[in-house]
Amino acid sequence: MCWIMVKQPGNNIPFDFIDEAQRKNRDGYGVSWVEDGAVQTFKTLDYEEYKTKLTELEDKLIVVHLRATSAGTTCIDNVHPFTVPTGVMFHNGTISGLKSTGTTDSDTNILAQLISKTKFKKVTDIAPLLYAITGTTYNKLVFLNKDNTVSYINKNLGIDDPNGNWYSNNYHVKEEIYNVFVYGTLKHGFSNHFYYMTDSDYVDDAFTLEKHAMIGEGNPFPYVLGVNEAGHHIKGEVYEVPASSLSRLDRLEGYPTHYDRVPTEVVLSNGEKITALMYVKKTVTAANLNEKFIEEFKKPAYTATVYKTKSYYSYDDY
Repeated sequence: MCWIMVKQPGNNIPFDFIDEAQRKNRDGYGVSWVEDGAVQTFKTLDYEEYKTKLTELEDKLIVVHLRATSAGTTCIDNVHPFTVPTGVMFHNGTISGLKSTGTTDSDTNILAQLISKTKFKKVTDIAPLLYAITGTTYNKLVFLNKDNTVSYINKNLGIDDPNGNWYSNNYHVKEEIYNVFVYGTLKHGFSNHFYYMTDSDYVDDAFTLEKHAMIGEGNPFPYVLGVNEAGHHIKGEVYEVPASSLSRLDRLEGYPTHYDRVPTEVVLSNGEKITALMYVKKTVTAANLNEKFIEEFKKPAYTATVYKTKSYYSYDDY
């Protein structure tokens, strides 16, 4: 899901909101405003460049879009907004079925191309068509028109604030952040990193201050059994993880049924000690304790005849 903000003229630009929303939407940034009777648009893949541009637009009605790729490729051509007869269009959501063979265009890009063929003069002219395409429970469309007005499809699904600004979802609401120490497939370059860690910020490489027993050599994933002097100072990575992403990690790891989240002291590459959550196996068997303990989990050399599920591989290998 992307994030859209409609900021009313004269309101301060809430950069704290934008920074928070950017945690989950890092695949392109667009903003539009009206000047001299024409819609102006700025698009970039560089977040710092984007924020610099926004500072120039404080006094204007602007529509802000932060993209998270769900269809099409991550490229400047798929950054919102898209030109339509009345001005420009922004989208939050995913429209299933809007695919074009042989193109890397996003679903929104394709939608803009399709509705532009109608040469509509007002959004209300094609509102029934848009509702039929987007439905009424998930997708939101925002149009900045040439006359400096804003039109919405499914505005009620978004959030109005007391200052008159509108947000397509609550990604701008600041979440509690947790330090999490990962040691297996959640590390950068491993199979689950791409699916579970893209909303989190890398802090540093680290190792556990105390020795722990970790097993998993030659396996698709490792697990930590707990503090054990016969083990190692386990090597891994620390991330700042927002609460919503932590709940996804909990489901992946089977917390609290199969794993505990244990506050663990780790040492960063500069020698600083911090406390981070680490997933530790709840049930330890005698057989586990007889296995070889490893210091660092590395990519296993699997073959497709042994493990046929892609989730066991690093996405970097494809």
